[in-house]
Amino acid sequence: MSDSHQSDDRIFLHGLSTECIIGFIDWERRVKQTVILDIELPVDCRRAAIRDEVSDTLDYSRSSPSTGCASPSTSPAPSATRVTSAW
Repeated sequence: MSDSHQSDDRIFLHGLSTECIIGFIDWERRVKQTVILDIELPVDCRRAAIRDEVSDTLDYSRSSPSTGCASPSTSPAPSATRVTSAW
């Protein structure tokens, strides 16, 4: 831990996929594309570890509204785009 107020805890979400309309070119805006996300979320799990209360853990619906619409995928679609993000 680099700072007494920060935790080195991380939650990894791998292979979350969603279909969406993205892009800049007109044809991209007309066709749904599959996007697969790999996300690394820094979290502070110290309170949850000490108190052992589920209410102290990460609530995905509060961390990002868009996270709630993604669904796990075991194999990427042939035209899928993989996006990797770390905060």
